[in-house]
Amino acid sequence: MGEILALDRAAFPGEPTWGPENFLAELPGKWALSFLAQEPSELVGFSISSTPPERTAHLHRIAVATDRRGSGIGRRLIEETLAALAPLPIDRYTLEVPDAQRASGFYDALGFRRIVRADEIEDYLARRGKTAKRDAYLGPRADRRIYVRELAR
Repeated sequence: MGEILALDRAAFPGEPTWGPENFLAELPGKWALSFLAQEPSELVGFSISSTPPERTAHLHRIAVATDRRGSGIGRRLIEETLAALAPLPIDRYTLEVPDAQRASGFYDALGFRRIVRADEIEDYLARRGKTAKRDAYLGPRADRRIYVRELAR
């Protein structure tokens, strides 16, 4: 657990990091959709997804060691998750990132699109049970970006 916590802290400087309770929380499908990227002697990346209700999977966290970014590790983690989702009755794969994170090109290249229409954002928030946090996603103080990838069935 210590290696994962250290990687999380290093990958997201200045942002809230996850504690052990976040990593160990039970979520539907989480353990089948969590992946590690390891080199011989160290952890260099991880991803954690789950399958909440309504035929949607959600990427909760992905981190890659800063000195390994751009090497394909993040892409491989997402591709492993997509392969694990393929046999499941899942139509969409969603994620959200802080607006300040420079990840849009990464997610665009992987077939995700940013949700910008208010009705789509409202639908996402309702599915995720986040309607109380609406201002973080809509309006002048919005500081979160939502991405979705429609999965072929």
